[in-house]
Amino acid sequence: MKHTQGPWLALERYTDRNSIPIGHKRPDGSTSIFAECNGLGGVTGQTEGDANARLIAAAPELLAALELAQATIERLSPARPFDSTQGTRDVIRLAIAKATA
Repeated sequence: MKHTQGPWLALERYTDRNSIPIGHKRPDGSTSIFAECNGLGGVTGQTEGDANARLIAAAPELLAALELAQATIERLSPARPFDSTQGTRDVIRLAIAKATA
């Protein structure tokens, strides 16, 4: 199953509860909410909740950036034994696999 198309947005915090809705704009201009990021309470928790919401909202762009980086590394530096880019390739491959499993 493919994820909801980006861009995703961290929207304005709900005033009746300590959570930030995450969604995306539909072609008709309406907003679809598909997740909420809860704060942990207090100023620190609210700040952390805001940061978590921004990170989640950036997920589609981060995945696209990793896929581009992977393709670029493969094109510029094809895998060879003892390749200095192998560690980076592995990290990128695992992150993409986790996001698309």
